[in-house]
Amino acid sequence: MTRFACHLLCLCACFLAPLSLANAQDFYRGKTVTISVGFAAGGGYDLYARALGRHMARHIPGEPTIVVRNMPGAGSLQLVNYLNSVAPKDGTEFGHFDPTLIIAPLMDPEKNKYDSSKLSWVGSMDKATNTCIAWQGTPAQSWQDLLTKQVSFGLTGHDDVLYTDTAIVKNMFGAPIKTVAGYTGTNEIRLAMERGEIQGTCGISWSSLKTTAGELLSSGKIKILVQLALSANPELAQVPLIMDQAKSAKDKDALKLLFATQLAGRPFTAPPGIPDDRLAILRRAFDATMTDADFLADAKRAKLEIDATTGADVAKLIAEIYHSSPEVMAAARAAVQ
Repeated sequence: MTRFACHLLCLCACFLAPLSLANAQDFYRGKTVTISVGFAAGGGYDLYARALGRHMARHIPGEPTIVVRNMPGAGSLQLVNYLNSVAPKDGTEFGHFDPTLIIAPLMDPEKNKYDSSKLSWVGSMDKATNTCIAWQGTPAQSWQDLLTKQVSFGLTGHDDVLYTDTAIVKNMFGAPIKTVAGYTGTNEIRLAMERGEIQGTCGISWSSLKTTAGELLSSGKIKILVQLALSANPELAQVPLIMDQAKSAKDKDALKLLFATQLAGRPFTAPPGIPDDRLAILRRAFDATMTDADFLADAKRAKLEIDATTGADVAKLIAEIYHSSPEVMAAARAAVQ
């Protein structure tokens, strides 16, 4: 009887696995899939999400309708909390937000009540090189100026990349930066710089700068002060790299942890606990979109850099970050407080 039962279970599994896949593929027919963006319209996150939304449906069985909506708030933390607790866990919603929030629960677990390692990672559209920038004529026109001259820098919300990158420069390197928080996105911050409300910001990505502020860069109105990344971007060869400025081995290890998420610089994730077969479909569709000729042509027209990472690789990276040593974790927390 035991041997017969085993054979019966195996036979059932052979029939049920294709049936489950078929049901998952049929699930999306006639549905609407929502991609939420944690920032206001007009910035880099919005542009990347809308480019994905225009092409991904072709690669999902059943070709559902894809809509993109903006959910700004607290530097995209509002969106992360929504995905973690409120969003439907059926594979019809996923979101795009600041990658710094991947490690926010490790930096401040009392405030950030989610576990990034349990989210359903779909993929990342690009890797990131973040920067500190300043408006022309303001006191800080170089990395050394930033360390010695007081400036006002704009932020969106606590824990997002603009906040944490600014905190790193202040806490680890002693820069006398005054912060002005509450902006809804990088587009609003650039407008505030032009109006003279603030003098710069830290944490804006190089790819976003090229896409949304190309004329300001070429005219010299925006000055790049430092690269905030694990390794130097070839296009910024004359700009100092923050890793080279670390004062100790412990500081360098902390910076490695803090900037590791840049390998998933344009992340997309669904809520935790969506069915495995539907996550597999979303991942396959995302990966296929990243090599789709029409999508790549669209991205090129919009000046969006594409250097994709699979959802499985993003999940692996996050698992490694979550297993960092207590000593490195403590140094990283001190840098972003």
